[in-house]
Amino acid sequence: LSVALSKTERTNLLTDETIPFSYDVPLVVNWVTNYQLTENWNLGLRWTYRSGTLYTPVVGNKENPHYAGFYIPVYGDFNSKRVRAFHRLDIRLERPFKRFIDGVFYLDLLNVYGRQNTADIEYKAVADSDEYTLEETESFGLITSVGVKMVF
Repeated sequence: LSVALSKTERTNLLTDETIPFSYDVPLVVNWVTNYQLTENWNLGLRWTYRSGTLYTPVVGNKENPHYAGFYIPVYGDFNSKRVRAFHRLDIRLERPFKRFIDGVFYLDLLNVYGRQNTADIEYKAVADSDEYTLEETESFGLITSVGVKMVF
């Protein structure tokens, strides 16, 4: 089990203003365990949790002074909001082999409980309106992977 607590900030040397840095992730938790099921089979679990990514909210809009009838966003405080936290559980089942070469067969199940974690966020203009919506792009659901690792 590992737990990391951190705070990442940047200071503008001209204004002496300190703000949260875009890559600030105050909490990261990783839990990894392995269990030898039989003489030939090993089961591994990994659970990961991370605080959500920072973003700058759009709090309104104003008419674009260079293009009549078009609007530009008005931003709130820089990096003052966070998307929801990221977490997922991965499982690996593996079996070593020794024939002509040494290796391991494995089956991975990534994001076992299918959590829709936020991969990216983007503000999009609403058609025929001066409004914006915050759209979250979600990461993948369950991914299954089968492979062979060989040592020469």
